Amino acid sequence: MNRRLHKIQDTLIKRYDRLTGDDGQIKRLHQLDLCQLDGKPSTIKYEADGGPTLARCRELLGQNGVVAADTKRFLQWLFFNLYVGNHDSHAKNLSIYFLPQYGVRLTPFYDLLSTSIYAGLSRRFAFSIGGESTPSNIQKEHIVTMASQLGFKAQYVLKIAEEMASALGDKLNETTHAVNAMAAAGTEKTMVERLNHHIARTTKSLQNRLFTR
Repeated sequence: MNRRLHKIQDTLIKRYDRLTGDDGQIKRLHQLDLCQLDGKPSTIKYEADGGPTLARCRELLGQNGVVAADTKRFLQWLFFNLYVGNHDSHAKNLSIYFLPQYGVRLTPFYDLLSTSIYAGLSRRFAFSIGGESTPSNIQKEHIVTMASQLGFKAQYVLKIAEEMASALGDKLNETTHAVNAMAAAGTEKTMVERLNHHIARTTKSLQNRLFTR
């Protein structure tokens, strides 16, 4: 029984939108995703369908008092999704909440996955990047245009892109090893290795287009 209980406890994940008060009661932190902030229904979350653009997301963060460190995290989120091939990274996957000691902040990120590894899913990114929504077509000039649209200097944005690629490369094999240790032999381990190679290839391809010309 104790072994079973420990196994259940090990699978629990602490929610970021809950706090335990001094009285021991659990309190819910109110959060709003960027579609809600923009007055868009959940059915209009993709830019191509009329949902918020990247520029609008940046504007919404500023209007709601999100700190500068979180606007940087916004860019890091964008490049992470491009590198891993998460084409489903739409505006409903960005939320803000109010932390009593820190004010309005971006929430921890969620729905982080690689969709491009699956052949039947969309090849288009959820946002237009400087006028281009097919990740394999994105070049340095698209990032430069996007930076201008978001009100950032191009070198600042490119530096974040380079840092994220480096950080992802450092963690990819480490994470693969950790996940493989929990995966069942056969199909699961094969999928983990396949995902590792896919992310490494996607990251390297975008790096080459952004930083070697």
